Amino acid sequence: MSGELAHCELAEKAEAALLIALVYVALYCVGLVACYRRWRATGVIANAIFIAAADVVRGTWEWSRPHHDAFASDWACHGLGALPLLAVCTPAALVALWSVRDDANAREGIEPTFWTQLGAVLVALAIAAMPAVMATLEWGVMILGCDTL
Repeated sequence: MSGELAHCELAEKAEAALLIALVYVALYCVGLVACYRRWRATGVIANAIFIAAADVVRGTWEWSRPHHDAFASDWACHGLGALPLLAVCTPAALVALWSVRDDANAREGIEPTFWTQLGAVLVALAIAAMPAVMATLEWGVMILGCDTL
């Protein structure tokens, strides 16, 4: 009976983690589109730099707390986890935003709507999801030598 209870608790935690990840992706997409609409490519790149800096701060805070990793000096494993995701997802989103804008300019000569741009970014990130995961695994395991991701 306790095995089933532990399995249910694990499943609930996995569902909550997936929901949080989806909320993060949605917020990232909304932020990208908003930055692009205001500052074009500079805004998207600034958004990626801000997210990378926030992840470094979060990872440094996580690393400074007592933790039980196999390596004592694993700051990079905690603080640089978002870099491969941003390196794959930011160019994919920029290409999607540029293509939607070019398509709208060619057809009607007007600015595409926020929702059209958001949809394009979501599709681009869905396509870039597997390369982003593979880049994260390569970065975390092969380059940084992290024991856990």
